[in-house]
Amino acid sequence: MARSFTQSSTDRIDCGASLNAATGTLAIWMYNTGQTSNFRLIAGNRTGSTGYVLRLDSDETPDFFIYMNGTIRRLNASATAIPINSWSVIVFEWQDGASAAIESYINDMTTADDSTSGNFGSYDNSAINFQVGDVGAGGFCAGMYAARACVWNIKLTETDRKMFKAGHIPRRENLLIHQEIIGVSTEPDWSGQGHNGTVTGTGTVTVHAPVGRYAPAPRHWPIFVSSGLSAVSNTSTHLFNIIAQVSQTSTHKFHIAETVSQTSAHLFNIFQQVAQTSTHIFNIREIISNTSTHKFNIAEIVAQTSTHIFNIASSLTAVSNTLTSLFHIRQEVSQTSTHKFNVMAQIAQTSTHIFNILSSAAVVIATVKVRALRSTVKVQSLRNTLKTKILRHTVKSKELNPDG
Repeated sequence: MARSFTQSSTDRIDCGASLNAATGTLAIWMYNTGQTSNFRLIAGNRTGSTGYVLRLDSDETPDFFIYMNGTIRRLNASATAIPINSWSVIVFEWQDGASAAIESYINDMTTADDSTSGNFGSYDNSAINFQVGDVGAGGFCAGMYAARACVWNIKLTETDRKMFKAGHIPRRENLLIHQEIIGVSTEPDWSGQGHNGTVTGTGTVTVHAPVGRYAPAPRHWPIFVSSGLSAVSNTSTHLFNIIAQVSQTSTHKFHIAETVSQTSAHLFNIFQQVAQTSTHIFNIREIISNTSTHKFNIAEIVAQTSTHIFNIASSLTAVSNTLTSLFHIRQEVSQTSTHKFNVMAQIAQTSTHIFNILSSAAVVIATVKVRALRSTVKVQSLRNTLKTKILRHTVKSKELNPDG
């Protein structure tokens, strides 16, 4: 089912919570009925310079912007217009911070229609509630039908986006809201977060939606809106409310069945993992057994190595003792060398003393020799003088006594 939102009206669904998220995804199934002016609001929580919002321009291109660190960060995918009178899936993803990134996906869930990135700073939290339709109640609602709107606190993967387009709800554990718009005065939140939506406006309800109770598989259903259909719709309001209550219960049962199916598949995967784990455990036990044998061999090697190390230690002790003895011998040799040096110094001193004595003796001997020589000369001179005197006396005596 789906609800209509009249262009430039205050038609909206207020979920009762702001759904602020520093990292998040906004995804919606919408049927574009055509815009005649810019800035037609689809969904978001933007107010002032905070929050985020998705809207349409007059050329039918989506315009998404989000505030980070007080600055607007905007995607305007002008290359891709939202088809008129056809259902479309629009997904916007964002992440704040130093590596901020924003991407848009329009029907193609693989390749981003537009993107931007950079150091954008922190997301600026909004103070108003998340709303589908006329965000902020300013009378700027887009002309559209809306069938399903979700917000997550993570960025979806390509697989997640394709699941959403295929009519499934991925990443339920990260959902902030999941609205299956079924046409009641309080639209329930199927995420389990309790963000039930309060409906404002006179929008009509149709069952021609690609997702939900009346669409087991998503497809493009045309919506024929005419005055006759509006009259029938107004006449059948009470009947639609009854059908809506039944649809709500049926949809809930469908989601329960879908959850059970997913759980069964998950259990099957768990059983496979358990089987693989059992095989792995058996392999580990064999490895442990082999390892135990290996450990025993290692223990024997360690024991032999320990004995060898003990022998080496004993040898090292002997070497140490030998080195100690050599050290003592070196000390004794050093002391002996010192003693020899002292003796040699004394011998040198004694030799010098002897040399001095010999030098003095040589001088004395030389002096004695000189004096002896002089005495010899004097004695010889005295002898000659004496001989001369004796000779003269003899001559004189003969002269005095010729006969004699």
